[in-house]
Amino acid sequence: MAFYAGVAKHVITPYVGIGMEGNAREEGSRGVHDDLYARAIVLRNESGQECAIVALDLCMLPGWVAARVRELICAQSPLQAEQVLVAGTHTHAGPVTIGIFGEEPDRVYLSEVAATAAGAVLDAYRNTVPAVVGFARGCAEEPVNNRRLRTADGVLHMNWEGLDPQDVAEVLGPTDPEIAIMRVDTVEGKPLATLINYALHPAILAGDNWLISADWPGYAIGVIEKLRGGMGLFLNGGTGNINHINYLRPEQKRGFYEAERLGKIVGCAAMEGLLVAEKTTDQVAIQCAHRTVTVEGRHVSDEQVAEARALLAAHTGPLLEAATDGAPDALFASELVKVAERGQFTRDLEVQMLRVGDAAFFTFPGEVFVEYQLQLKQRNPLAHTFFVGYANDYQGYIPTPEALEQGGYEARPMSWSQFGPDTGQQLVDGALGLLPAE
Repeated sequence: MAFYAGVAKHVITPYVGIGMEGNAREEGSRGVHDDLYARAIVLRNESGQECAIVALDLCMLPGWVAARVRELICAQSPLQAEQVLVAGTHTHAGPVTIGIFGEEPDRVYLSEVAATAAGAVLDAYRNTVPAVVGFARGCAEEPVNNRRLRTADGVLHMNWEGLDPQDVAEVLGPTDPEIAIMRVDTVEGKPLATLINYALHPAILAGDNWLISADWPGYAIGVIEKLRGGMGLFLNGGTGNINHINYLRPEQKRGFYEAERLGKIVGCAAMEGLLVAEKTTDQVAIQCAHRTVTVEGRHVSDEQVAEARALLAAHTGPLLEAATDGAPDALFASELVKVAERGQFTRDLEVQMLRVGDAAFFTFPGEVFVEYQLQLKQRNPLAHTFFVGYANDYQGYIPTPEALEQGGYEARPMSWSQFGPDTGQQLVDGALGLLPAE
């Protein structure tokens, strides 16, 4: 069974001055540190089975942008919507796309991004060449940390709060240091693309940064492209409770120094995994499917609403203040009231499965806790699992039921944490159900 692949990458860097997503900032971008890209790969076998993946250096991917990318691709190629995976990398140094802190996205710019992303896929589609594919695993433990901590007094904290390490009693959750890797080469052995999937927030460049950047994934991809050649492509994983901050290292730096350091660790770990596992094949079956899963919204108690309204009544000044991480309590109180006023609701969320040989890519439309990623890997009968967050839409945090009980940043009722405790399990079950029966 012959196999073909094509790749392309197009620049999507926004203009200077555009608002920046992911953290509370008092002004828009002041410059560009490094370009943002739409990176695309198309895979096809001689039976006509095919799929496309395009990764965008955006913090959050609005559903309408992903839908437009698919629409443009499907209008100009035989690809169908279920065969196209559109994901954001989640860089916190990218432009406003959702506006979780109130700033309106630039829809003209985002429409151009959609067209550019579709164009990258179509370029890749038109320029496929005979190829081989292989899968590998790497491991990078240092960059990943579970950001939810409990101190000796029983209080939950986030790891960006600058706690004394001696005060921390436990870390409230696991990490997943595994890097899932797909390599695509020409039949002559020339690298075409290296795709890596790793669960780590690209939020090293946070609210104290005003320069557009791909954050640490840009450095990781740079290492791979320099050492191996071809195009690098990054898909984020279940990062809902995972970031780079090691509470045991109070001296840990931030900014571009740390983004480069940790990005290069990931890139080198991926290269090591590739060099250990060199097997490739052109005998590749491709299967694609997607579906929607109906989930319920968060329930907010009358007591919670009363507390939030009291806090807002006592608050003076603006709801939003610039912060390196997190946001003021008044903003969260306002968000809780919004969620409560919405009443009970349901929403249809998309999950998708792309099977490529003995690997499967499963997509989720938000910031899923890493526990679900670990569970999916255990349950997937195939040899390789790619857990892709921020894909085809952005619907906020999807914490575990335990985290919702514990509280903390991701568990607060807000526009970007709005679903009930069963949501994560429903999505994992729905995604696994898309695998074809053997």
